[in-house]
Formats: sequence, structure tokens, C-alpha cells
Amino acid sequence: QASEKYHTMNERLTQRLRIVHEHQSTFINSALVASLAIQNELFSQGGAEVIKANQMCQMEGVIKAMREQSNDLAEWDAASGRIMPSVPSVTSLSSVALSNMLSPRSGVH
Repeated sequence: QASEKYHTMNERLTQRLRIVHEHQSTFINSALVASLAIQNELFSQGGAEVIKANQMCQMEGVIKAMREQSNDLAEWDAASGRIMPSVPSVTSLSSVALSNMLSPRSGVH
């Protein structure tokens, strides 16, 4: 979702930048043109970071560490009596999300 949202925002900024360059002579405010160029650059850099983070999260070592940490937190919650039966804990929710993410149908192995 974050990747799709980033790409949508980046496409909009790129489109704005193209329009600005096409009609640059009609713009009086050069600060606006510079601002759009800076925004585009920032989103491009941010997108590269999102892609790196996504790739890192799919590495087997990271997945194993996430599983272990999730299990450790669940055990700690259970031992400390922090889990309330009527309200799922963040740990149990993240365990479910993690197991869904790691299921064979998700494409992450």
C-alpha cells in the first residue's frame, strides 16, 4: 500500500513538474518552480528508501528475527498477564499479520 501511495504521489509530482517546465515562461514565481523541483527530488529519494526497506523486510534473516521477536513478546505478554482476553494485544495482531505475510500465498518465502 505504501509503495502504491508513493508511486501515485510521485506520478502527480512528476506531472506537475512537466507542466511547470512546459509553461515555465508563463510562471512569474520562480520560487514555486524551485519548490516543485525540490518536492519531486524528495519524493524520489523517499521512494528509493521505501524500496530498500521493503526489500530488507523480505530477507529471510529479517523475517526470522521478526518471528523470534514476535514469539518472545507474546511469551512475555502471557507471562506478565498483560493480555486481556477480550482485547487482542498488538503482539498477537502483529503475529497474525506476520504469519499472513509469510504464508506461501503471499509470495514472500
